[in-house]
Amino acid sequence: MSAKLEFREVGRGRALQARLDQALARGGRPVTVMHVCGSHEQAIARYGLRARFPRDLRVQMGPGCPVCVTDAPEIDACLALAEQGLRVLTYGDMLRVPGRARSLDDARAAGARVDVIYAATQAAEIARASDEPVVFFATGFETTDWHWSLDVYGRGGMHLSDVWKDGPQAYLGLLTAGFPNMFMLYGPNTNLAHNSITFMIERQVEYMVKTLAATRAQNASSVTVRDDAQARFNAALQAQLAKTVWADPHCASWYKNAAGRITQNWGSHTRDYAKATAEPVLTDLDIH
Repeated sequence: MSAKLEFREVGRGRALQARLDQALARGGRPVTVMHVCGSHEQAIARYGLRARFPRDLRVQMGPGCPVCVTDAPEIDACLALAEQGLRVLTYGDMLRVPGRARSLDDARAAGARVDVIYAATQAAEIARASDEPVVFFATGFETTDWHWSLDVYGRGGMHLSDVWKDGPQAYLGLLTAGFPNMFMLYGPNTNLAHNSITFMIERQVEYMVKTLAATRAQNASSVTVRDDAQARFNAALQAQLAKTVWADPHCASWYKNAAGRITQNWGSHTRDYAKATAEPVLTDLDIH
């Protein structure tokens, strides 16, 4: 990274600034916008963007996730411990969050002992079994491996953790083949980088109610998605996601797993998700 601040598309930035000026002028009154991401706030502060906003536009920082709001000095302090030779345990999404110069992932690549864990209990077990000090950098949450803290079994004794060992897959983020009557809210590939998760969850609840009504109408007691329908849905979804910035091999994020597969995000507009979940496609379902 250059010590000099460099902006990739100055012309586009100035055009956006002009559009903001025009929008505020049309509104005729001051506007306050709250964002809820610590990474966004860091970018706004680092590049002095507030100085370029219209005078009547106030961009205010709201609550963020525990990862985004972690201060760089806190990460630097953990880095210092790792570089002293101490073993550091943390959740996967903290690895690439930058300190003022480096990340825990950088330290690990340089030989520091930084291990990813999936639960606080796992950290306690490792510490009890160790004769040396262990540091648990407990900020964050694991998002890519989907190791659930409870046992979920499906048909034929399938365990959900085994089925999802290479990454979770679901149908509309709601149903997983082989696990009857297991509906999920905010399941795989229903996260957003825009709009509202609440909107997605509302559509999911509506879909569940309609699907359960269709199941009851057939005097059935079990419903799940067919294997072929789930495979077809995920193939189309990953093809959409392949065109997004998150698929760029140079873009590292908690949206995708170690193999580069995006397991978190929806691949299109929320209106497309609303359309996809508006009515259950009964031919995609296995109802008994």
